[in-house]
Amino acid sequence: MGQAILIAEWQNGRAVPSASPGFQAVSNVGEKVEVGAHRLWVRSRRAAPAAQGSSLHKIPCDCPMPGGTSLKFIGFIEPTLLIGMKSPARRLSYFILGFLLSLGSLELLVRRNSRLFEAASHRALAKAAMFEQHSSVNLLFLGTSRTQDGVSPDLVTRTLGEVAPELGVVTGFNAAFTGSSLDALTALIPRFGFRADLRVVVIELAEPQIANPLASWVVSKPSPETLEDRLADSICSISFIRYRTAFLSDNLGRLPALLFFASSLGGWEARGVDQIAAWLGRKEPSAVGFDPALWTPELFMPTGPQQTLSPTNDSVATQLGTLARQFQDYGIKVIFSVPPLSQGVQGAPERNELKPVFAEVARRGRCEVWNFAPLSLPRSLFRDPSHLGKMGRAHYSRALGVHLARVLKSE
Repeated sequence: MGQAILIAEWQNGRAVPSASPGFQAVSNVGEKVEVGAHRLWVRSRRAAPAAQGSSLHKIPCDCPMPGGTSLKFIGFIEPTLLIGMKSPARRLSYFILGFLLSLGSLELLVRRNSRLFEAASHRALAKAAMFEQHSSVNLLFLGTSRTQDGVSPDLVTRTLGEVAPELGVVTGFNAAFTGSSLDALTALIPRFGFRADLRVVVIELAEPQIANPLASWVVSKPSPETLEDRLADSICSISFIRYRTAFLSDNLGRLPALLFFASSLGGWEARGVDQIAAWLGRKEPSAVGFDPALWTPELFMPTGPQQTLSPTNDSVATQLGTLARQFQDYGIKVIFSVPPLSQGVQGAPERNELKPVFAEVARRGRCEVWNFAPLSLPRSLFRDPSHLGKMGRAHYSRALGVHLARVLKSE
């Protein structure tokens, strides 16, 4: 690095800036002087060749000089004495400092809102967090996307108000989510807390729920064995690393719902436009032309005969029966419901192959199983062969409300 040269003339005992244009106010020796974006430390010495000034950086200064009154002098800046010169090393230091401060702020934010970021990291945890923000929930719906798309708790509540007004206001929440599995449901049960106001839980019983793999947040991790494993565990103690999946685009989109809309949502609203509509208090239209005769499910009762199952299906029936009893131990009734399917679904196991499983789940779980899959329903109710559309959601929700009225009246 070269030296920055300060040039001035001595007149009448004071240093006066050279006559070159562009000079600003003068400064004393030992003070800082602003030069563009740089702050320099002013020193002085005598007997420097003035001719060098044409190729050097001229800076005005006012420095008391001993000696005669006509001396020229050059003030100079040594590189080691620069106060604010933006050298590459200084810029790197500022960048590192800013980066560390940003990471610290992010860690503080995530650590103070750890439950929120944990919930955003997976759709199942997001539903559990939304459930917690509802002050009252009497009906809880669990299942896969077939239940998420097919059940509107608000429409169920309104149906109950029509067919059984003596029950009062019965509120509900749809905690179903895409990709749900038996293991995911088992892991979620403690998060719902067996609330005192919860009266009935309706659990989807269908082939996808049985066959879906374990949810990513449920998978147990082996104990660390190598140095790399222990290092990875230590790093995960940093909150923004532990919940890093919350910052993926799909997961980050759940934060507005968790922050602003959760208490207004019924749980089926997967799209932002539906969430905003629910937040604004807009209601879905009720079912038009509902025919109760079309919505009478095949019923499996706990008093049915014992069924002989394959080892795989026997394990499924046992797991579902255990799931039901966990709720029943807290006085919460359990209903298993098989969602409707369009006639375009060929060879659906819910219509024949899984019936022995349904019967055994009802017997082991001491609860009813409602099978809507064999029903012959209009194609217009479905958005695809296995998922109900807007109109189908209105009809299925009303059907559930009608049958739930019977269950609630029997309490």
